[in-house]
Amino acid sequence: MASRRILVLQLKRIGDLLLTTPALAVLKKEFPSADITLLTENSCAGLLPAIPVTRSFARGDQGFWKAAMEGYDLCLDFTGTDRSALLTALSRAKIRAGFSRFQRKFPHRLAYTHFIDSSVRDRHTADHYTDLLKVLGLSCEGEPLSLELSTSAIQTATGLVPKSDYAVIHAGTARQEKYWLPERWAEVAAYLTRKHALQIVFTGSTDPAEIAHLTAIRRSLPTGVAAIDLSGKTGLPELAAVIQGAKIFCGVDTAAMHLADAVRTPCVALFGPTNPYHWQPRHTRSVVIRSHTTGRFTPDQRGGPTSDVSSGQVASAISMLLSAGDS
Repeated sequence: MASRRILVLQLKRIGDLLLTTPALAVLKKEFPSADITLLTENSCAGLLPAIPVTRSFARGDQGFWKAAMEGYDLCLDFTGTDRSALLTALSRAKIRAGFSRFQRKFPHRLAYTHFIDSSVRDRHTADHYTDLLKVLGLSCEGEPLSLELSTSAIQTATGLVPKSDYAVIHAGTARQEKYWLPERWAEVAAYLTRKHALQIVFTGSTDPAEIAHLTAIRRSLPTGVAAIDLSGKTGLPELAAVIQGAKIFCGVDTAAMHLADAVRTPCVALFGPTNPYHWQPRHTRSVVIRSHTTGRFTPDQRGGPTSDVSSGQVASAISMLLSAGDS
């Protein structure tokens, strides 16, 4: 396999692509001479320069479908949709692997040569994705997320946030039920400023609901607490670079949280309706807060409102992480 051609399909969201980077890293480590082509969705296009593969295409790119049909030795489909099954079949790879839970679909039974058992319910999503490498006889557990940021992305981030001591707050997400209360984010921003002397940097998208949420947070900021608003002003690699330069990241369960995980920034992650067991950041300087859950997270835990989390819990987690960094 060392000099062979590998096609990787991840046609889900940005977070899923980030959670596939451990599997990609293992592939590169085990087969350093392999030619790896990655196909993703359009929403992930901005992240592709930070993922070290031979070639990568988003679905809207010219050459996307042509790349799928060039002939491969191995095709790994992390997606399981009808579109990804078609791309798998078009790859003409000798080994075409997908997850067993999709085997019941008639087109999938024709598209794949191998089905891999992996319980998405009982695994962290990153470990679930690395399970697909079992088709190569590789067994992985706890592999970290990873990105390779360009010098250009880092320089852009430095220009956007010239002060070195800052905290990133990423309050928005595509699912509004994950939102935390604006006044509590404002309390956390004030705590970061007054207790830890950190510049506040807000990041986010141009989604109207997210902009309205951030506006409400900014209006709740106490007098004397200033913030830089970078929402909608960065691409994904630049956002990752801004997060990488921060002393700490605070946010809800969203792609930016996974970026913080990938660049190893101390992270306070707020969870509500989604289960941290499947999605939590895993680097050692991370704290997950879900007030109605105590002890270890388990696959069967039900979600609840993010509003259950108090600003005091977040402040305590911030102090613990920043103190650990100073020691």
